[in-house]
Amino acid sequence: MIRTRLNCELLDVRITPAALPAGFSESLLAGGLDEPTAFALAPDGRIFVTLQAGQLRIVQNGTLLTPAAVTLPVDSSGERGLLGVTLDPNFSRNGFLYLYYTVPASGSVPAFNRVSRFALAENAAVQGSEVVLLNLDGLGSATNHNGGALHFGNDGKLYVAVGENNNPTNAQSVTNRLGKILRINPDGSIPSDNPTSFAGVAGTTEFANRAIWALGFRNPFTFAVRPTTGQLFINDVGAASFEEVNAGKAGANFGWPITEGDFDQAAFPNFTRPLYAYGRTGDPLFAGRAVAGGTFYEPTAFTFPPEFAGDYFFADFAGGWINRRDADTGQVTSFASNLAGTFPIDLAVTAQGDVLYLARGTGTAQGGVYRIRFTQGRPLVAIGAGSGGGPTVATFDPTTGELLNRFFAFEGSFTGGVRVATADLTGDRTADVLAAPGPGGGPRVVVFDGITGAPTRDFFAFEPTFTGGLFVAAADFDRDGIADLIVSADVGGGPRVRILNGRTGATIADFFAFERSFTGGVRVAAGDVNGDGVPDLIVAAGTGGGPRVAVFNGKDVAAGKAEPGRLGADFFAFESTLRNGAFAAAPDLDGDGFADLTFGAGPGGAPRVISYGGRQYSTGGKIPTLVDFFAGDASARGGVTVSGADGDNDGRADLLTGPGAGSPPVATVRKGSVIVRELQAFDPAFLGGIFVS
Repeated sequence: MIRTRLNCELLDVRITPAALPAGFSESLLAGGLDEPTAFALAPDGRIFVTLQAGQLRIVQNGTLLTPAAVTLPVDSSGERGLLGVTLDPNFSRNGFLYLYYTVPASGSVPAFNRVSRFALAENAAVQGSEVVLLNLDGLGSATNHNGGALHFGNDGKLYVAVGENNNPTNAQSVTNRLGKILRINPDGSIPSDNPTSFAGVAGTTEFANRAIWALGFRNPFTFAVRPTTGQLFINDVGAASFEEVNAGKAGANFGWPITEGDFDQAAFPNFTRPLYAYGRTGDPLFAGRAVAGGTFYEPTAFTFPPEFAGDYFFADFAGGWINRRDADTGQVTSFASNLAGTFPIDLAVTAQGDVLYLARGTGTAQGGVYRIRFTQGRPLVAIGAGSGGGPTVATFDPTTGELLNRFFAFEGSFTGGVRVATADLTGDRTADVLAAPGPGGGPRVVVFDGITGAPTRDFFAFEPTFTGGLFVAAADFDRDGIADLIVSADVGGGPRVRILNGRTGATIADFFAFERSFTGGVRVAAGDVNGDGVPDLIVAAGTGGGPRVAVFNGKDVAAGKAEPGRLGADFFAFESTLRNGAFAAAPDLDGDGFADLTFGAGPGGAPRVISYGGRQYSTGGKIPTLVDFFAGDASARGGVTVSGADGDNDGRADLLTGPGAGSPPVATVRKGSVIVRELQAFDPAFLGGIFVS
């Protein structure tokens, strides 16, 4: 599949730029990789790449770091070598990573494949940290069909893909672990609930073979786990006729070598049919010789159009293309061809919503990591007028400072102020504006199209008699590609928070964040604080309360739990003696892949902004203060609203701050505390303060 496959020719010679859907672009993130085999993405954005010769390399911020993080003595003949890598689910806390590699023969002991755990400190493995989890069956003279993919399932178990070593009978036997998907505990022990028998195969598993979870594979070189469901899709490299994508299932037999490709279920009742199979001939965009790489499109931040939500991307090593299977219909369509990187061998989706592919290349140091990004749509921030003026909203491009639109969110006579949030609420991949009134207005929420400014939705979030005002935020809790709406009550409404489905308007969650007796209202924000791919909910107390903050687990929120669990202990954003509350935001300011807990002082306080490391909060470590400064005159007492925005188009979040009452209506985009750009939202004479998103 690897070196032996390099002699095959691409099915379609690349003579034109990559063929991608409209609005997508392809770029090289890092090159110079020598015969890469697999990669894994860390929450902080680092990319761990295995090289067949035995090195684990790290790509950080587009740079290939030296020296290698791990160097192993391996047998790299044929398709052997360092073949797989995955990171522990708690990698940010424990630094554990797992490697699949071929141990060379020694004396009378033949070569065999091994799975080991290593501890990483900074960008290098801790000396002596290797813990061997699996020593697989001894290999024969054939150097191909080794498998090598590793992934953790949603059940916390480690799944391992093993090829049949070019001995087809291995795949239909329970007396060895070749031609199988294995399932083990993170410490290498075998789960007690693994299946012991398999359809159509005599006998039951014993001893080390109890690790077998599914069988009947030829060379399952890559597979993927769907984040939302835990479903495994397993790519099995075919022999002479078909490549397969299989839906993994405990105890299933996928038929090799008796079947290859799809088959008549009645003729082979003990076997599980492939989910999708394709052949060697026909349309070159759907034909190939080696299925390689798989990933589901369920990132933390959806940037692809909503029809991509949940889709499965897979590549063909020889065909040089990436296709996708629709999550709803099962239809397979072409996604990318004529790729800049030759011989795609692995795929992944970043938390920021890009698709990455690992290209093996055609020679020494010709491999690379490439990014496919959806570039259509324009960055947008929204600014709402505070109390005392008309209900005006202004939108800007934060990268240029260009005013995009200005409109009334409510009737022109309303002067209670407009609270705003931005997110893609219509599915066009451009941020839309979510607007809610301040005190004096009913609990009305209006969604405005981010391009045209036209209203697309208008509803009451709470009982129509409530007039204390609202705060709003948005995040995609259910991972369907459309942001869900977060609404909280302001003064007089209690600490109530309600989450509404962005597509249907149905209630996802409705609960009180603090004691019901508190009537100062709450402010809301959302971001992936614990790095699990689901946004978490940040709630800060409003006026009259201390600047108390609670962070709720996004998975519990998405599940509609009456009392979502907290990620950590409640804390005070500022001094506990203050009674002006706090405004909340959750941008990833330090670029580590975790949303940071960012706050602005409430009305009555100085314009102080402070941000705490979200990763350390969620893992229980010492929480660093990332920024702590005054966004304006320290003697002012209007407070300051906060949000995140990419002000320099570098793909990383910057701070967006807006002054409270008493200061001119100028929002600032900041790199840390340093002003990058100023956005003049309204008439300089207006001093009612502004809300930013």
